[in-house]
Amino acid sequence: MAERLSDAKPAAPDIGFLNEKPHGPSHFFSTLPFATRTLETNIGLTLREKELLLLISSGWENEEIAGALGISRNTVKNINKGLFSKLGVDSRTVAAITALTDGLVDASELKIVYADQINCLKEDTLTVRKIEVLKLIARGLFNKEIARELNISKSTVRSHIAIIFRELKARNRTEVAMAYLLNNLLEESE
Repeated sequence: MAERLSDAKPAAPDIGFLNEKPHGPSHFFSTLPFATRTLETNIGLTLREKELLLLISSGWENEEIAGALGISRNTVKNINKGLFSKLGVDSRTVAAITALTDGLVDASELKIVYADQINCLKEDTLTVRKIEVLKLIARGLFNKEIARELNISKSTVRSHIAIIFRELKARNRTEVAMAYLLNNLLEESE
């Protein structure tokens, strides 16, 4: 019997760089596996909010972030609330999309993080309908909104999304949206 997508455990991100001394927010921020220099904003993000935004943009889940930063999941959720409020967004996926499109994270470095998903997109294995669903995810739409936009049922949307996740080897909507947007940026620059 084929393994269901929901049965697969997500691979933990490589956080080996956290074992280096000294520990602490400033060290963590400076050793993230992608450039952080571009994350200078006029919206007053705290260092911790910047850390979370970078990790969210890299597809990390709250539990992974909590473990990497040595804080509780509830603390991550509370920091996310403040971050989302400052960005004017209502979800992690839209926060990541905003970070990318507004230049709050370095797209060239994120292309490295999402190289596998971008390569999967280049293989053209998704149907036209799945690409339509993918585009709407990359706009930050929820399943209900995608169903309404495409005039299909929510269960059909969920089915398309499960296939998209499997085809792109993605674990969450953020990874799917970021891979799609980064792939488009790559194509525009070629």
